[in-house]
Order: sequence, then structure tokens, then C-alpha cells
Amino acid sequence: MKEEELLQNNINNNVRRNHSVGGPNNDNDIDYNVEQFENEINNQNENNDNNDNNDDNDNNDNQNNINIEENLNVELEQENANNRNNNNDNEHENEAGEEVNEADNDLEEDIVRPNNNPDNDANIAEIERLKKNELRLKRENDELRRKQEELEAENAQLKNAVPKKKGKPKKEKDDRSAEDRGYKVLDGNDKFGETVSGQAGKVNRLKHLVRKMNQGVVGQYGKSSTSYRKVAKDLNALDEFMKEIDGRTKLTAEEMETYDKLSLNVYKSSKEYLEKKARENTVEADEDGIDVTVGTEEVHMSPKNEYERTRIRTIEKIQNDIQTMRQEMFANQIAEKKDEMSKGFAQGKMDEELAREQMVGKSGAELKSSMEESIAKSLFYDNRIKSLEKANDFTLKAGETFVGAMNRLDKSTVPSEDDISNILENDSTKKIVEAGMKKQAEGSALKSSDIAEMLKADEMKQGDAIREQNQRNNNMRKISDPTVKKNEPVLNNNPVK
Repeated sequence: MKEEELLQNNINNNVRRNHSVGGPNNDNDIDYNVEQFENEINNQNENNDNNDNNDDNDNNDNQNNINIEENLNVELEQENANNRNNNNDNEHENEAGEEVNEADNDLEEDIVRPNNNPDNDANIAEIERLKKNELRLKRENDELRRKQEELEAENAQLKNAVPKKKGKPKKEKDDRSAEDRGYKVLDGNDKFGETVSGQAGKVNRLKHLVRKMNQGVVGQYGKSSTSYRKVAKDLNALDEFMKEIDGRTKLTAEEMETYDKLSLNVYKSSKEYLEKKARENTVEADEDGIDVTVGTEEVHMSPKNEYERTRIRTIEKIQNDIQTMRQEMFANQIAEKKDEMSKGFAQGKMDEELAREQMVGKSGAELKSSMEESIAKSLFYDNRIKSLEKANDFTLKAGETFVGAMNRLDKSTVPSEDDISNILENDSTKKIVEAGMKKQAEGSALKSSDIAEMLKADEMKQGDAIREQNQRNNNMRKISDPTVKKNEPVLNNNPVK
């Protein structure tokens, strides 16, 4: 049996060499090799049994063993080459970043390990190495992908981002002159000079009033709030400027702009202080407290003590006085704007009268539409000054700049679509349109004087109707009033003879 042991040793050595150069990693390959080895061993055992007593065939048996060994080596080397190719393919797939099939790997381990063959350890180690390498490559690819996404996001942000700065965004510098921004040189007179001097003295008194309140009119000295100190700071800046223009009868556009800016700062800071106090001390209207004007609204609030009440009243006075002074300072320029607008409206009515003259000879729906629009514009121009006066628009609004007031008045000179629609819905307008169409049919145009006469006649009719209604209402009150004595006739009780 020495030959059998020699053959078994040779086979085992070949198997070990096979594993050392990279054994098969396929379950079918492993099973096929083991089965082949067992078949060869069984065949050799049969040959040894048949020739056990034949010493002359020993050399032939040895030669057969050698040939079997060489054949096995050739087959094993071929399988090793195929397995190495398979390993290379697996490594290329790992580098491409494909995911490892964990279930298949676990199943492969379960198939290989139960054999309890120590010769399979190298094969198992190789599988473990490939798994670890695959996972490592996957983690690296994931990390590279994450960094790539971060870089793309940063590039997009840098491309579109606006630099972030602390605080309020810095306004672009306006290099235009004061006149370019809408301010005008103010040529006044002695009366205007008195107005400027009076305002300078009033601003100075308000400044000292705030300082006095800061020291405490009632009670001990108290710490003032940031909003209160802001009022004092803005008043001080306005006071310094008013000293420079005190008594002047002519102001440049730059000086008008400076006055507008500084006085508006005082108004806004005063209003902000009162708004803050209103939030802190607002109570129901029927509770004890005071009514305070905050901007253009009246707010009911309840101060904590008499000291706070006095402060609130002081700032309220500053707010109202500054607004009145601003209206006085720009009153002349707004009055000039009003005259300019009146002339523009007169010209507008003349233009519409000319447009109606050009409609003579035309007919159809287009004519009526043009007639309605022309008459509506004429009525708008005729009534616009009165409507603006009624709305108190010829003055500087609370918190409004002078340029803002000028822009607002400019916009009010152009009728909007709503203005035209509202005018056309009026019964008087409908009558005027009918009169215009009638004149058109007669070959003449409706003049502005015709419109004025029709409006006057309509107003008189409306006035008569209103007076009659008022008279009826008065008579009804007299009858229902129990204090009014009725003039009843006196009956003569003397019998008739």
C-alpha cells in the first residue's frame, strides 16, 4: 500500500499548490476537483489490488502514477488559470463600484465551510479579502460622490449668492443734486422769514423740553429708553440746522432737502416712541387712561405713573408740532403746485372740447364711446381741484416727504379707469352724453360752456329737491314733538239765540 500513500501525498501536494496560486472560488469547481480526486484514487486502488502480487508491474504502476499526477497537474493548472481570470473580472467589477451581493456571499460561506477541510481556508480567506475590498471601494465611491455633490452645491451658491452683510443693506449713493431729486429753490418774503425764525425758536424749546423731561419732571431721575433718546438726538440735529437758516427769506434746494430730512426724522422717532408706549400700555376704552394721537390715529393707553404720563404727552406734543411746522414750511410750494394743476386742468378741458369738434360727422357705436370718454375727462378736470381740496390733499401728509407729496399730486392729475367709470355711472353725466350726441346729429359739438350750464341747472334742481325734503322733515318733527303746542280754535260756549 506504499504506492497508494505516495499517490495520495502527491495529490494533496497538488491541491495545496492549487490553493497557493489562487484556488477556485466557485462551489461547483471545488466539488468537481474533490470528486475527480476520489475517482482517481479509487481507480488506482483497483489497479493496486489487481497487481498486488505482480512485482514485475511495479514500474508500470509507478509510471501510471506519474502520468496520472501529470494529468492532474495539467488540469489543476488550467483550472487555476480560469479562476485567476474570474478573480480579475471580480476585481474590475469592484473598481466600477457595483454593490456586493451579501446574500450570495453568505450562502457561499455556508457551502464551503461545512466541509471542514483545512485546505479550503485559503479559498475562504480570498473570498473574505474580496468582500472587504469591495466594501472599501463602495465606501470610497460613496464618499467621492458626496464630495462631488457638495462641490456642485457650493459652486451654484457662489454663482448666484449675494454677499451677506450684517445690519441693514447699504443704500446706493445718489449723486443727483437736490433739484434733480425734486426740491426747488424757495424765494420767500419777510413773512416767510418770520416763519423760519419762529420755527427755529420752537425747535429749540422742544429740545430743552426733552432734556428737562430726561432729568425728571416728576420723581427722581429715571433712565430713559433708547426710543426716547432717539427723539432727543433727532431734535438736537434739527435745532443745529435751524440756527443756520434762522431769519432767512430764501432757501436753496439743498437746504430745503436738509430741512425735509431732519424734521421728518423727528416726526418718525416721536411716532415710534408713542407706538412703543401704546403696545405697553394699551387698555380698553372704558378704563381709566388717556387718549394719545399716534401718527394719524387716536390710541387709548394707561401710563404706569404720572412721570410716564408726562413723558408721553411731551413726545405727543413734539410729534404734532413738528408735523405742523413741516406743513407750514412747504405750504408755499404746494400752493404753487395747485395753481399749476388748475392751469393744466383748464387746458385739458380745452383739448377735450377740440376732440369733440373733430367728432362732427361721425356716427355709430365708436362715436358714442369717444363721446363718453371725452365728457368724462372734461368733468374730471372740472371737478378735480374741488375733490382734492375736500380730501385735504393740498398739504403735506403725516410722514410724507415733500418729493412724495409732489409725486402724489402729479399722479392725481391723470384720470384712472375707475375715475372714468364712476363719472359715467352718474345720472348727470348720462344726460350730458345724450345732449352731446344730439348736438352731434345736428352737426355741432358740445362745448365746455354747455357742460357747465347743464351742471349748474342740475345742481339747482338737486338743491330744490333737497330743500323741499328738508322742509318736509322739519314739518314732520313739529307734529311729532310733544313740546310743540297746537293752535286749536277757541270754541264759543254761549248758546245761539
